[in-house]
Amino acid sequence: MTDPIATLSDRDAIRLLALVIDHSQPLPDPAHQQQMDTRLQEVADHTPPEPGDTTPVTAGDLARATLHHLAETPDTAAVIARAAAIPPGHDRLDPATVSIGALALLALQTEVKLTRTPNGRWTLHIHKPSMRDSTLTNLITKLINFYRPPR
Repeated sequence: MTDPIATLSDRDAIRLLALVIDHSQPLPDPAHQQQMDTRLQEVADHTPPEPGDTTPVTAGDLARATLHHLAETPDTAAVIARAAAIPPGHDRLDPATVSIGALALLALQTEVKLTRTPNGRWTLHIHKPSMRDSTLTNLITKLINFYRPPR
């Protein structure tokens, strides 16, 4: 059976994720999204890469990984299906104007604490109960690698 999320284009995956997140909570304003991006970039800059993990991650890859995680919850899977039925252009969201990192963090519904260390670096602390380790690992790895420059 074909995985409909896996076949989404990058643009459609981002649009769908934005619709799903916007359904559950208002999207942050662009300034707040930019602030989240800046902090995530700093976290990625100071996080050592996993051994053998050099595959660049596109915004679409991160959106699809986030949608796969969200689809594990039946209620959210239904929201994804309804949002997928909305034709492009019939919503108020433009995938080019949203931060995929901010969407991924919001999708995790986590306690996300971005704190500055005494030496001035940003650190990301994520607490998410009752999530499969493999799903969390995949999503967090893609989130960090999205902000990491290609090697």
